[in-house]
This record gives sequence, structure tokens and C-alpha cells, in this order.
Amino acid sequence: MARFSAIRSRSAPLVVTLLLTIQYVHAQADRIIPGPPADEYVDVTGDGIADLLITSRTVHVSDPQQPGYLGMYKLGVRTLSGTSMLLWSTPSNQRWYTVEDSTRLDTGLLAKRIHFKQLSWTGPDQPTEFWLLERPFGPAITKEQDGWYGTGEHYEGTLVLRSANERGTSIAAFAFELPYPYGRVVIRT
Repeated sequence: MARFSAIRSRSAPLVVTLLLTIQYVHAQADRIIPGPPADEYVDVTGDGIADLLITSRTVHVSDPQQPGYLGMYKLGVRTLSGTSMLLWSTPSNQRWYTVEDSTRLDTGLLAKRIHFKQLSWTGPDQPTEFWLLERPFGPAITKEQDGWYGTGEHYEGTLVLRSANERGTSIAAFAFELPYPYGRVVIRT
């Protein structure tokens, strides 16, 4: 019996240390912040070839004023090679061309506006990027600060794209959706 007491008294610090380690590891696991979701290809035109890429990037920030803030994850949409976006082109500004959700695309009207230089297409080999969401990361980010936030680049309405590939040229309309909870971008066609 005395021998059992000696073993128990020697193992008590080991058990306490083990319990504290498990509690610390569990607390750290609660703070593991997952990175951005995997890339997703989207076929907007229905020709079987992807037109858009829902993607992410990591922007590292070195700021001595915020030592535990390491940067941002950004989530957005990029056009793929052969895909162009339609722009309003006026002498005073240039903005994305949008249509109402219920409106059918009138290709004759689009062709006329392109002819008169009211509309123009972006370059098909130069990707157009829409960065829609961002999430801070680093050891100093608290649970209250953690989460996906809008970047301020908000695109209202339904945008128009043109996809040119070996199967031909197609025009389609799409819109961005940011369903709650944030952290996802959905393309609605």
C-alpha cells in the first residue's frame, strides 16, 4: 500500500501537467482560423468551358503598429482567358454595364451601343478581378474581429460577359451573391 502511495504522489504532477497541456491545446484549437476555401470554376455561358474562377489570395502585411496582425485573406472572382466584361464607356467615367434581372439580353442593342462606343469589352486575355470579401488573420485577431467582411467593392445588378473559345462566342449575364454566413461567393446566372 505504501508503494502505491509513492507512485500516486509522484504521478500527481505528471497528471496535472498533462491536464493543463490538454486544456491549452483545446483552447488553441478553438482559435485555429481556417484559410480561404478552395478555388471553384464556374461556367456562366453553358458551353461546358469555365468562364470565371472563384479564388482567393493571401495579402501579408507587416505593420509594427499591429504586431499580431499578419494580413488578410481575400476572396473574389477572376475572369479566365477568353472572357471579357462589358463596360459603359462615357467621356466622364467607365463602369460595369448591368442589366435588370428580368431583362433579356438584347444583342442587337448591345451591338449598336458598341458600334457607337457607348459600350466596350475588357481585354479577353487580361483577367478582370472582383475582390469581394476579406478576413484578417494573425495571432492578435480576436474572436470578435475574426470573420469575413466586405471589401467595399460591391457590384449591384447583373453583369454581362463574353466568352470566346474553340466552340464559338457566347454572351451571358451573371450576378454575385454573398450568402450568410460570409466566406462564400456564389455566381447566379
